[in-house]
Amino acid sequence: MMHTIAILTLFQLAASSGVNALVSSPTLGYILTGNRMVRLAGVPGACYSTADVTTTQYTQVHNASAAQATLLVTDGASATLIYRTPLTDITITLPEPPQHTAISPTGAYFAALTANRLSLYRRSSSAPVATVEPPSLPVPADVTALAIGDYGDTVLTTPTAFWYSASPGASFTPISIAATFLRFTPRDHLLIAYDAGQGRIIALHPTSSFAIEPLITSQDALTAVSGLEFSTDALSIWVTQQTGPLLNYSLPGRHLTSFPLPAGGITAVVAPGVFLWSQPDQQTAILDTTRSTPTILIVPAGNEQAPSK
Repeated sequence: MMHTIAILTLFQLAASSGVNALVSSPTLGYILTGNRMVRLAGVPGACYSTADVTTTQYTQVHNASAAQATLLVTDGASATLIYRTPLTDITITLPEPPQHTAISPTGAYFAALTANRLSLYRRSSSAPVATVEPPSLPVPADVTALAIGDYGDTVLTTPTAFWYSASPGASFTPISIAATFLRFTPRDHLLIAYDAGQGRIIALHPTSSFAIEPLITSQDALTAVSGLEFSTDALSIWVTQQTGPLLNYSLPGRHLTSFPLPAGGITAVVAPGVFLWSQPDQQTAILDTTRSTPTILIVPAGNEQAPSK
């Protein structure tokens, strides 16, 4: 089934004199522009973007896919992890800059991989719940991606396989599948991934000896995948391709829906159901899939003290 997609420019919210709209508006999510953090505030259809007013520089940012939680990494010889929700900030100083970090879908766990160890954290504490060091890990320099689930199960992706740990502190097992875009289902152990060698999107069942379940295959005219994320309700996945339409696959219904859209792709989660969108003109844009029709929205730059109409 083919649907159309809309492209809109976000309207900035008008602020009364003396009212700081950006501060009072709820945070939609965080993104990076270069090494500066940018806060998106408001709602997808009417929000601002504003750069961090401090001189702090950042190297990584990850927003949870099923909750309002963000993991930030500051730049510098002594890197800092910042776990942020609307109610709290947890700051953790690391002995060395992390190569990869990750936050679980609901923000229950987060993790940091450095050149010497993998540290896992719960959202309620600044102390790690588990630390894993070589030789129990693949060579950290070979790791291309890190993912963590809501039960602390962890995946380290390498070019030829991925390594899986079922719980914090449990040993890692190599799985000989060259999968990418590995994503944990919120509140579940199920993994969704892209198997480039077979040209298909698959479900991997860790609790069933990693049984593979094909979801979207070449028979569905799937081309090279450029992005994959869960929907707000975690009942479907959104997939972007290097060529071809935006795809939505219903997990319970086993139903595929396509939406034609301009060139671009999902690059990161901004908020549940809202994704950072790459496009050739490099304007900051988001893909809002919380609407009945997925919509690409251009985010205008905001003025923190005096927003314009």
